[in-house]
This record gives sequence, structure tokens and C-alpha cells, in this order.
Amino acid sequence: MNHTSNSRAVDRWSISKEESLYSPSIEDGMSLEEEFAWRMRGVCFIQIAGSRLELPLPVVGTASTLFHRFYTVASLYEFPFDKIAATCLFVACKSEETARRAFDIAKIWSFGSEEDVYEEDINEFADEILNYELIVVDLTRFDLDIDHPYYYLYDICEQIQVPEEVINTCVAMMNDSYRLPFIQWYGNRLMAVVLLMMSFCGCEVEYEIDPDSELAHYMEEHSQVIPEIVGSVMDMYKLFSTIYASPTGSPTSH
Repeated sequence: MNHTSNSRAVDRWSISKEESLYSPSIEDGMSLEEEFAWRMRGVCFIQIAGSRLELPLPVVGTASTLFHRFYTVASLYEFPFDKIAATCLFVACKSEETARRAFDIAKIWSFGSEEDVYEEDINEFADEILNYELIVVDLTRFDLDIDHPYYYLYDICEQIQVPEEVINTCVAMMNDSYRLPFIQWYGNRLMAVVLLMMSFCGCEVEYEIDPDSELAHYMEEHSQVIPEIVGSVMDMYKLFSTIYASPTGSPTSH
């Protein structure tokens, strides 16, 4: 599969992890850990809704990527994360030709509410999704040409033998990685390579890579940043285990 055009689209949104220290939310007074926690909550909402709507993984990935891009240029204090997450899913469904009505997404979104949810509340949420749609598309520069690490995993599997157990573990880790803007930090291909190697280790399966192969050369080229990515992924899992112990709702003005 040729990812050239999509790679250029991703590059327009590429930022370093250090640049995340200067996001609009942090400039407005939010801590980095708080911002990461709210981003993770938003993506988890997207993934739960995507599962209930039986959406393909790339659609959910597109919505998650749009969500992170949005908060690269907008503040969590200004735009409610849950409404933006729902809107990103709505936009992703349209862009990936798996359209769902705003009402359907709003209904799924309200499913886990502790209070009784009435149709008028769902309609109100759906109207908010439609109102935020243009804002999301505008602030993300109408850029819906989004690539995903899943495609690179399939490319790698053509170069080395990968057991099904390892593939399944890697796909699960790719799903988890959307909780933070790893793709903006490191790119799809590098994330696919690192997560696959982590999956081999996690499954305690040995692997062999031809030292003269393209994959071996690619890993050597990025050998200095790979430990950083592994550490960042592990930090993500640590943070995820704590965020639901903290208050939910939405960020309030500082």
C-alpha cells in the first residue's frame, strides 16, 4: 500500500512531544498531565461509541486523530471535550463513508448516563454536534486525509513472520495509542514498528529480522528515539490507570 500522500497530510500536523508543553490548554493554565487525562477521556468516549456503533477501526482512529489535532490548536477550557469528541466521530464517519446520524451518535453517547435520558436531551446533543461540525472541520483545516498505523503493520508482516497472537496484541496496543497524540509526535510507521516489537516482547515470542532488510535499516535509523517511544507508551498506561480515580465532568476555567 502506498502511504505517500497520507504521510504528507500527517506531516502538516507533526509536532514534537516537547511542543505539547505549549498547547492552548496549557497556555490557559492547565497542567500537562491534566490535558493528557482529558484527551484520554475523549478518545475513550470515541472508542466506546465506535464499538457500539460497530464502526471499523480506521474510522475510530480518524475520529481520535481529529480530536487530538483539534486540541493542538484549541483549548479544552474553551471547547467541551465530550461535545468535540462526539463531533469528531460524526465528521470521521462522513469522511470514511460510514455515515451515522448525529442523533445516533448522541444516543450512544448518552447510553451510560446515570440519569434518565429523554429524546429531547438526545436531540439537543445532536444539535450541538451539528453546530460544532463546522468548527471542528475549520480548525483542523479541512484535512481529512488521515493515515493509520494499522496499514504499516500489514506492510511489516510481509517482511517478517508475525504470529496471530502478536498481531492481535499489536492492534490492541495501536487502539490504546490513540489515547494520546503519538502519531503527531512520532508518525504512523514508527509507531507501528515500535508497538509490534513491544507486542513480541509482551507475548514472549522471539523474532528474527534480516539485518539487510528495509525494516532493519529503518529501526537502526530511529534507534535513538525508540526507547523514548517505549517509555511514553508505558507512561500512557500508567496515567490511564489513574484518570478514572479523578473527577469527571469537563475542565473548568482556571
